[in-house]
Amino acid sequence: MTETVEDWKRIHGCDQRSATVCFRHEALEAAEDEDAVGCEQTRLRGVVEVSQRGSGSKQFVANTSTVIWPLCLVAAERFCDATLGYRRGGCGAREQQSERRRLCELARELIVTRDTHVLELGAGLGMLGIVLSRLGAHVTLTDESLELLGDNVSASCSARAKAAKLEWAIRDEDDRKWTSVERFAKEYKIAHSDELPHLILGTDLLYSQTKRTFRALVHTMAELADEDTTILIGYEDRGDWSQLATFFELGEAVGLYGSAEPFSDDNEDLLLICLKKRSQPE
Repeated sequence: MTETVEDWKRIHGCDQRSATVCFRHEALEAAEDEDAVGCEQTRLRGVVEVSQRGSGSKQFVANTSTVIWPLCLVAAERFCDATLGYRRGGCGAREQQSERRRLCELARELIVTRDTHVLELGAGLGMLGIVLSRLGAHVTLTDESLELLGDNVSASCSARAKAAKLEWAIRDEDDRKWTSVERFAKEYKIAHSDELPHLILGTDLLYSQTKRTFRALVHTMAELADEDTTILIGYEDRGDWSQLATFFELGEAVGLYGSAEPFSDDNEDLLLICLKKRSQPE
């Protein structure tokens, strides 16, 4: 369930003008005290709140991640529902979740545990990654700019959320940028017991992008994933199916294969792209 401070005009029920956006779910009420580093009152309400710079703000930047997007909130709801259902089924014990492949398989079902490592690309305001960290996952939220993202992650008081700068790059085209991606992958493995993420995640990464940006995205994802890693991208169809076809074509060129499936029962235009990395199609 999402809330906003002011009742401005909404896009798909999503407020892009108010100063803050709140997400509430009963799954977040189970956040453990050991992960809290402040803001206890907010945590106990089972709420995640982030600041945004909407169209009514002097700091609004059009076509950027200064505002919330509907898919982020849909994804947050789906992850909370799936993870809560998994817990209620009695399957949440740490000793049952330690195997890497199993954690990746659970992530494909939108389930995270306290052993799940998540890397969010194009995190924007940070809402989705913060929600997953409150569900217990270890989440690294990345974007090209950390100005607003870093503030929201810090304000979340979640010890399991970290903001980091990551600029997508194309292998063998831009040495400086690609070196930065390689360095990020190396440092990530060092910080996570020599493992790459169990889940690479993003929402609305493909909207109004150039073919070159698509190439940079798939090259970056391929560098940060292994054959177990689950890659999930929320996509809203805005009438340009050639855009999605181009993305899949470029992904296959770097060993990323998958499909798109409905992401919401209420909106047939919302899709979930599911990818895996392998050397050739099965």
